[in-house]
Amino acid sequence: MHSDLQRIVDDLTDYVGLPIQLTDVRLDSIVFGPHRDDIDWIRRESLLLRRTPPQVRALLEGSGVFTATGPLRIPADAALGMWSRVAVPARWHGVTYGYLWILDAEFVLTEHQLQHVVDVGAEIGRLLHGMQRARHVDASRLSDLVAAPLEVRQRAAADLFESGALAPRSPVAVVVLQHQMPDTPADGFDAALWDVGSEALPRAVLRVVEQNHTVLLVPLPRSGDLEPARSAASRLRRIYLNTTHPKVTAVVAGVSDPHAELVEVHSAYRQAKLAARVAEALPELGPVAEWSRLGAFRALVSIPTDQVGGLALDPVLRSIVDAGDPNLLPTLEAYLDSGCDVKDTSEFLNVHRGTVYYRLHKVESVSGLSLRDGLDRLTLHLSIKLGRLAGVINHRPAGGSQRRR
Repeated sequence: MHSDLQRIVDDLTDYVGLPIQLTDVRLDSIVFGPHRDDIDWIRRESLLLRRTPPQVRALLEGSGVFTATGPLRIPADAALGMWSRVAVPARWHGVTYGYLWILDAEFVLTEHQLQHVVDVGAEIGRLLHGMQRARHVDASRLSDLVAAPLEVRQRAAADLFESGALAPRSPVAVVVLQHQMPDTPADGFDAALWDVGSEALPRAVLRVVEQNHTVLLVPLPRSGDLEPARSAASRLRRIYLNTTHPKVTAVVAGVSDPHAELVEVHSAYRQAKLAARVAEALPELGPVAEWSRLGAFRALVSIPTDQVGGLALDPVLRSIVDAGDPNLLPTLEAYLDSGCDVKDTSEFLNVHRGTVYYRLHKVESVSGLSLRDGLDRLTLHLSIKLGRLAGVINHRPAGGSQRRR
């Protein structure tokens, strides 16, 4: 349907002879027709950024755009550098689904042309309504795939195959993005982010948006190459972090392994969700963490949440924390992460090697363990990583050079 919208707007632009842009109800760009260089900076920026600048959004809201049911002339604003334009709501059955914006600085748009735009706007409203409805249906099916009993998952998979949304036995991956959307309805947030021009996700990607996470189902090539899933995760992170409505924080993502059977997507969902949890607790492994690349963390993060805290609060770890030196734990973690290489640790922490030796000796003294003993090192390393996953250890090893991974 996106190509249909582009064709309609291109035809309208040719008919009217003026630059035309289609936005969603939040004024984010969906498609735009061909234009020359004679456009104002506001149109130029909205085309480049795929969204309307905040100060312009406020001005348009004050002009009555969001309550308009018919064409509305927006006067020029010399102080803002904004040319006059006409907004035509794209409506279907009394609901506005978007706006056609006609840049008309010279007031050359005729009544006959405007009426034609209004008529076409009704068709665009119908298409946008259909796109929104299809998204809601597919989102419901994806919700069933990741959480419902087997019989319901089988029915959802069959529906997706029948609708052509996915091909049978084509590999897929699940992406989970963890985020926070304070005081914002998830469905409204989803509607605001779906159509964002070149940044938009491919239409084949299914999505469910919840208050604190988003789930993507990404079709993969027959080879099971995860690149489309990585790209979708990174692209949606950019959209979420760059959007101005609302402000979204702490966006990390997890990517599952490829799965060939759609009814097994719930397993992929679990992998992606756990990977996102690792990315959230250990930023150095994020912001996009892949399940297949997590190594030992796949086992650690699989421990039930209500048990992790108790395991992390090992008496030995507590003795190091209670020693009163905040440098001990970061130094110990950097040392263990480096494979017990003092030179690498000192460079990473940007401190003298003697400082590293002193801190490690103090760790041995207060813990009663020996860093020359493999099992003691394993005990300390696991305790620290579990503590990070449980949130009882909040430091990050920070140094003067990039940790090798």
